[in-house]
Amino acid sequence: MNRLKIFILTIALSMNALAQDCNLNGVDFLNLDLNQVTALESVGASCKVQNNIAILPDYNSSHIKSLCKEKWSKRGVLDQRMYDYCLGQDLDSYKDLQYLISQSSEIPGIGNILEFSIAKWYQSDAWRMVRYEVDKQKEGFLDVEYMMSNGESLEKLNSCKSQWLKLDSPQWDMVRYCLER
Repeated sequence: MNRLKIFILTIALSMNALAQDCNLNGVDFLNLDLNQVTALESVGASCKVQNNIAILPDYNSSHIKSLCKEKWSKRGVLDQRMYDYCLGQDLDSYKDLQYLISQSSEIPGIGNILEFSIAKWYQSDAWRMVRYEVDKQKEGFLDVEYMMSNGESLEKLNSCKSQWLKLDSPQWDMVRYCLER
């Protein structure tokens, strides 16, 4: 029962910390009803919201083929063995990421974590590093949840989350690191 209360508290605090990104000239979107938010958005205001649904884009083989070709060509000669290995590793990482996301629905803002990871890594490293980043943030959340269940200060958690948990860069690993200091 205690673990459930801490989990619910952690989620509620996550939403509050993430809501800090939703300000427009001092207007807190969190305190507005849907009609008010819609009216503000219709005149150009935008408020990124916590996304708890992670939808992985379709696999794009042309992007990874280009990355692997660039990475494994030297003076115009392609190392076919390493190119094939690179393609296989990326496809495996994509499949691993699909599974990881399917097992991460309890992580607040998992959709934001996926968007952050794709923006950070996809163009330069494709799915291998996206998977690594999503896994790192999931483990960070689970570590924070564990720390809170073992008596970590709620005040310190709020301070750490206000520094590191943003909608466009949700960094649970840094929240964990902040709590450890």
